Amino acid sequence: MSGIPANYVLVYVKAIAANQTKAVVVIPPCDLYDEGITSGYTFYCASYGYVVADVSFYEDLATGKNVYNAISASPVTTTAIVP
Repeated sequence: MSGIPANYVLVYVKAIAANQTKAVVVIPPCDLYDEGITSGYTFYCASYGYVVADVSFYEDLATGKNVYNAISASPVTTTAIVP
């Protein structure tokens, strides 16, 4: 998992206060279904720290997705099963 377009399908951004110790990002099942990730499949998530408003990303012209080159080196990862 990384910020390279070939390695991700969906991106969500959540602002987190500096002293916040927990963050919840809800991924609507319909977003997964729209990407062909259907009920019963295991999907993988990675959360990276990223400075919002930083210009350290650019659009990959081949895929139309953003390349994030200023993300934290150590993501928080988890897996889940699509409902």
